[in-house]
Amino acid sequence: MSLLTAIIVAGRTGSAFAAEIGSMKLNDEIDALDATGVDPVETLILPRVIGLLIALPLLTFVAVIIGLLGGALLSLWLLGMPLEQFISRANEAIGPTTFWVGIAKAPVFALLIALSGAFRGLQVRGSSRELGRRVTMAVVQSIFLIL
Repeated sequence: MSLLTAIIVAGRTGSAFAAEIGSMKLNDEIDALDATGVDPVETLILPRVIGLLIALPLLTFVAVIIGLLGGALLSLWLLGMPLEQFISRANEAIGPTTFWVGIAKAPVFALLIALSGAFRGLQVRGSSRELGRRVTMAVVQSIFLIL
């Protein structure tokens, strides 16, 4: 479930990071921050990385819970399996290490997504066409790194 969540977040958030930072790069806002003595990495990139490091494990947890609830409802509806039986079968099939490994992978995926989006956003030079190309590269690179 963490993999699926990370891929969705990579498409949505990785592209947003690249687009925002790339747009700021095109408008010389990052150069203005640098000229005033404000560190652009500390101001623009670090808060995004920290935010995604917090958000993606929480989203992964929510995705796991919703997946289990959906499986329970479908087992009840399609198979006529009682919820008690679903819970006992799920406990047999899914160990606690499976859950914790999925949650532990989420911050790594978050770091890859955030850094890829920020890096590609900082590489934007020249035109809006380049911005679109770098945003696409950020999404593709994030998904590739996750897989």
